[in-house]
Amino acid sequence: MDAHLEVMESLRWAFEACGIPCSVRINELDLTRRNIVFGWIVAAQINQLADLPDGSILYNFEQFAGHAAPDPLTAQWLRRFQVWDYSPFNMDYWRAAQLPREPFCAPVSYAPTLTRIPRTESPDIDTLFIGAAGMVRYEKLLAIASSEWRPSMAVLLNVWGEQRDALIGRARLMLNVSSESEALRIFEVTRVSYYLANRIPVLCERVAGVHVEPDLQDAVAWAHKDDLAATCERLLADPSALQTLGQRGFDVFSRRDARQVVRDWLAREGG
Repeated sequence: MDAHLEVMESLRWAFEACGIPCSVRINELDLTRRNIVFGWIVAAQINQLADLPDGSILYNFEQFAGHAAPDPLTAQWLRRFQVWDYSPFNMDYWRAAQLPREPFCAPVSYAPTLTRIPRTESPDIDTLFIGAAGMVRYEKLLAIASSEWRPSMAVLLNVWGEQRDALIGRARLMLNVSSESEALRIFEVTRVSYYLANRIPVLCERVAGVHVEPDLQDAVAWAHKDDLAATCERLLADPSALQTLGQRGFDVFSRRDARQVVRDWLAREGG
């Protein structure tokens, strides 16, 4: 759930900025309000969504592009509730499921409350990766860290909040490398967007067939697997290029106004 907290915060800000009271609750429903539910898929699979009020919204952050239709147990809940999805690349999956309510694309978007990480005056971590490494990612990260110019590197798993932000503030360059799973071909916008919101430069691995929303193509630097180490070295050797990359990423992502997600939804609902 921690991986979605920034999205929750941006939506809360957006609803309130549009004059609609909104709160964030963990493992708790507000039966007086319409609930937007994060992390619902496991609950659906173990038949634990019965207490959700009709009209609740299930906000999806899983990658379903190219997958088969939902399993029967999950499908029963999808027929009862509204689906929001973070990625346009999942929309064909939902449409093929023939849901009674048209799925709504609610892209990960910017709120000014996300720009909050204090930058260290002299960042001392050359490269930082946050997320589950696994063997494939680990090998790519090791190749960068063991290159001849020996950059410093930190790899974090399940580190959140102020501790995570403090380490991001010390990083010169954030890394986003692929797991190479054929089932995971949507760009990791949920992870990367928080860095962009804080003007942290990001280098992403370019993988064949990856689905990237057009407006985010220029928000980060890209390199193929064999060029990751060389691209890191080139960027880190040029502080001006790093600063330009970080500012460009912020400029691109901040054009995604979280209030527009709320406005689009209200317009579709006629409210």
